Amino acid sequence: MFRNIARPIELNITSEEARFFFFGDWGGIPTFPFRTTIQTKVANLMKNISKETKVHFQLALGDNFYSNGVKSVKDFRFNKTYENVYKDMSIPWFLILGNHDHIGNDRAQIQYTQFSKNWFLPDYNYKLTVKTHDGSQKLIFVILLDTMLLCENFSNKTIARKNLLYVEEVLKSKYAQEHSYLIVAGHHPVWSMGQHGSVNCLVRNLRPLLHSYRVSAYLSGHEHDLEHIQNTYLNWTVNYVVSGVSSSVYNVKANLTKIPYNSFRYFSSDVKKLGALGYAEVDSNLMNVSFIRSDGASLYNFTIPSRF
Repeated sequence: MFRNIARPIELNITSEEARFFFFGDWGGIPTFPFRTTIQTKVANLMKNISKETKVHFQLALGDNFYSNGVKSVKDFRFNKTYENVYKDMSIPWFLILGNHDHIGNDRAQIQYTQFSKNWFLPDYNYKLTVKTHDGSQKLIFVILLDTMLLCENFSNKTIARKNLLYVEEVLKSKYAQEHSYLIVAGHHPVWSMGQHGSVNCLVRNLRPLLHSYRVSAYLSGHEHDLEHIQNTYLNWTVNYVVSGVSSSVYNVKANLTKIPYNSFRYFSSDVKKLGALGYAEVDSNLMNVSFIRSDGASLYNFTIPSRF
């Protein structure tokens, strides 16, 4: 389950600003109609935004098919839960796997990359570089991780150790460090005030790497809520962002007292049966991040400065 894809996927855009959606836990339901009302509403929001402005890509943060993943690359869920819901959108999807995806045939989701125009999931871990000005400006570097392989309680110690070494190797690389923004994306949150709470293994092992190598943001799902936690540690501030309400909403703030002191910035409200997603607009100076409800209402906004 561990491979190091040496070269990142390159996305070159002509404009000075990159725009992307990010959301997890979008994977419908295992019974007819295999999608939820919230999922359809959020998909329509994505279509409406992308009609008004150019959205260059989206990060899908795992739990792609509820409740047990897919059985094979020919599983009908690819059509019912993905292709049919997000049709008429030519935006590339860069995906990672979640815990529900591992219940089924996780390799089938990787193999589906060969059969779909916009589905990109080349391996359990991989990298994406976003360049502007026709490739001359290294704007965003994204490491997409399978957090099921990062924790010994999810996999085993050997696999977890190898994957953590991979993360550090990539983060400290000269190429990654040349980008204005460093983003790490994983299904499970590091810090969370939601129903499941923080993942201790990621707090212990991944968090020090995020701060040591000056990561701009860690994006995750798993919790069916929206969260922004801003934590300063080892002289660097990382924005921990949860976006997991694109198919169903729990909205349970059960672990507020278990996140670092004075790190709370936002927890979802007024989402109810509507759902929402994360949206970012990024230039060489600032990353503007928003949570947008499916009816178009802007729920929360914040900015992340360039790393240099």
